[in-house]
Amino acid sequence: GFVIGRLSDSGFYRRRDKKRVENSDWKGIRDAQEAFANSMERAVWIDTDDLNGEKNELHLIKPGGYETLGKRYVDAALKLVNGK
Repeated sequence: GFVIGRLSDSGFYRRRDKKRVENSDWKGIRDAQEAFANSMERAVWIDTDDLNGEKNELHLIKPGGYETLGKRYVDAALKLVNGK
């Protein structure tokens, strides 16, 4: 099986003022990740939009963001292994 940590929504925010903007490239990658996982019986994607903090940083907020992502990976993988 596959577990994908989908790109966060940070690519939809301008760096200089953190204003939300359209980014078709970023959206395209996120859509492709979801489509891949949704097209396979033994694959899932994990939402990471809530892990990059109030400033919508590219990287996850340390250490909590990475710990939460790790737990989500484990939970998703266990569900795949156990057939849930």
